[in-house]
Amino acid sequence: MKLGRFECHEYVIPVAGRQIRVLGPACPDDLLDDPDIEARFRRDEYLPYWAVPWISAVVLAEHVLTLDPPPAEPMLEIGAGLGLLSVALGASGRTIVSSDYDPDALLFIAMNASRNGAATVSAAALDWRTEPPGRFATILAADVMYDQRHLEPLARFLTRALAPGGRAYLADPSRRAAGGFPAALADARLTFTVHTVHGVTLPALDPSDARPVDVQIFAVRAAPD
Repeated sequence: MKLGRFECHEYVIPVAGRQIRVLGPACPDDLLDDPDIEARFRRDEYLPYWAVPWISAVVLAEHVLTLDPPPAEPMLEIGAGLGLLSVALGASGRTIVSSDYDPDALLFIAMNASRNGAATVSAAALDWRTEPPGRFATILAADVMYDQRHLEPLARFLTRALAPGGRAYLADPSRRAAGGFPAALADARLTFTVHTVHGVTLPALDPSDARPVDVQIFAVRAAPD
């Protein structure tokens, strides 16, 4: 199957008892040789992380689905990539704005939502390094802390985008860069807890790599009015 300029690969990923079918570029590594991406890397070290599904999205989706009561207002996902997290939640009836700053990612988010009957998912262009479009009671992010330089802008975005008393849930596979996130949250005067899901494996993402991963979930809360 082809989507836009991309030949596609389908991932069939189990999430909380459902099979989520996600399309992504068939050869994501080839994007690194794309002249446009090379130019974007020279400008701000851009890399096409959006082009593959990440295990943290599965862990975070399953965590959010256990929240009781479930969020009543639309949630915002930032750095959504292929939309796996948003689509898994949308397939269970959650309403979510699934955002990314890459136009190719938005194309896949919309297609993957449609393929999984997730009509409550809408794709939106958003760069979380800039001002948020509004405030949300719940913000989600999976695998967005690739580099130490991302942490302060990410914490700053949360302070501006979370509604008073709002909550954010961010998942990361214990990358070294994420070790500095607690300090960034503290500097932003956000309260948080950290929970680790140990030994996660997901062969559906990459059958050749069965190494267990420890996924951290940061639960962040904004101060009430």
